[in-house]
Amino acid sequence: MFGVIKTRLGFKIMAAMVAIILVSLSTEIYMRIYFGTRDRFEIATSITREMADSIYTGIKSPMAIGDKEAIKKQLQDLRGRAKDVEVFISAFDQEITYSTHEDKIDARVGDFIHNKATRQALNQI
Repeated sequence: MFGVIKTRLGFKIMAAMVAIILVSLSTEIYMRIYFGTRDRFEIATSITREMADSIYTGIKSPMAIGDKEAIKKQLQDLRGRAKDVEVFISAFDQEITYSTHEDKIDARVGDFIHNKATRQALNQI
């Protein structure tokens, strides 16, 4: 008689432990996904800002002295190193003067921006 009670009690304890473990693991997985995604966006934003600052710093000096060839060389080097990055340098009229992609020179910057909010912000400048 005690064997049946012990067996059933053992199943109840085991079921309770499994339920607690499943709830704990589910909560942990949810928290990692939720906070991990936000952290990844922050890291990507930080890397993008650092790259933009680096590009600006590298091009600022040649532009200040009017060294067109140095600017073109730096943009070509950038294109070789960061294949997915497109850099456009334009005046206030938004006509591209320098670019990592030479076929896009003399076009308008807005033609290559697909985000509506970014395009509107660019048009307000």
